[in-house]
Amino acid sequence: MSIFIESDTRVLVQGMTGKEGSFWTKHMIDLGTQVVAGVTPGKEGQEVEGRPVYHSVRRAAAEHEIDAAMLFVPPRFTKDAVFEALDSGIQKIVTIADGIPLHEMVQIRAAARSNGAMVVGGNTSGVISPGTAMMGMFPYWIERVYTPGRIGVMTRSGSLTNEVTAMVVRAGFGVSSLIGIGGDPVPGTRFAEMLPLYEQDRETDAVVIIGELGGTMEEEVAEAMRDGRFTKPVVAFLGGRTAPKGKRMGHAGAIVTGGKGTVEGKIKALTEAGALVAERPRFVGELLQELLKKHLKKRNTDEFTGPPENRTQTDHLLRCRCGTDAGDEGDPPGGFGQVRRISRTHCYRTGRYGRTALRSGPVDDRSDPLSYHRDAEYRAADPLQGRYL
Repeated sequence: MSIFIESDTRVLVQGMTGKEGSFWTKHMIDLGTQVVAGVTPGKEGQEVEGRPVYHSVRRAAAEHEIDAAMLFVPPRFTKDAVFEALDSGIQKIVTIADGIPLHEMVQIRAAARSNGAMVVGGNTSGVISPGTAMMGMFPYWIERVYTPGRIGVMTRSGSLTNEVTAMVVRAGFGVSSLIGIGGDPVPGTRFAEMLPLYEQDRETDAVVIIGELGGTMEEEVAEAMRDGRFTKPVVAFLGGRTAPKGKRMGHAGAIVTGGKGTVEGKIKALTEAGALVAERPRFVGELLQELLKKHLKKRNTDEFTGPPENRTQTDHLLRCRCGTDAGDEGDPPGGFGQVRRISRTHCYRTGRYGRTALRSGPVDDRSDPLSYHRDAEYRAADPLQGRYL
């Protein structure tokens, strides 16, 4: 499952009738987002993409079940819009506005935390689960960037998001959930506050962080890794390596203050915690492959310790066919050895479902660990059944 938005998440769009609101509402719906209604004061009775528009969030909530709110609202109105959504009991809110007054963003974050809600933004592109749903402004039709998979992405930079994520996809992976934290000094939600959601998500195998100079969010991720609160592999790319100290670079939050927030300090903290940090965006995919291979090798070693009678039926391995249909009998094209059955399982690299050939083979047959997968349903079965299919 995705960590913030699913295909069945019922979304309200505040500011739906505006130029940006109507444009991106259409694309959200086209991707599969379940947009149920919109809100623009004074525009009640209108429709956008067949969805009704209401005067207030309260009036919309009286007519529809709403799980999340997407705000296409100017910075000076963002606080009131967020408070209106919180007052109606909405727990997930995304705001894209750039330039929300700092003191108002502090109030928004405090109000959300006191209500047990989560606000993503401002100054963000939003949230997307490729192939499923999105809240925000993502060119999801670019397949070399927004391909479904099992790698989570958290980012402070909109422009770097496309570049780095494209490198993830080029390396043979895809994205489970992409969260745009935003580039303002006070974001509604911080990197470390998203980590528990990625940790619990069974469809996320690793996380890529796109950070930059300024603030301490990357150091907070390193602390969570050291404390054992986050155990999945992490690869990071940090922008601003050559930025002069004391100068704001791009985002309002991209400035070194009080001796904290330097890229060098962030790299040191993440590296010591076990993450890999890429010097260039093009290296992110390669580092992800390297780290996942090490992680999978360690996991396999842990699983295969102990006497044979204590092992599960992971003695049989699955090799991903990445969309190629396997035959019902005999060796599939390319031959994987003796086929015992055909199983439907996740591809470790792309996250897609496909027909997969189950073959018998030695336990230590892992020359390319990323090509092998385990069928969770099969593993839950009786070990003895798994040995003699």
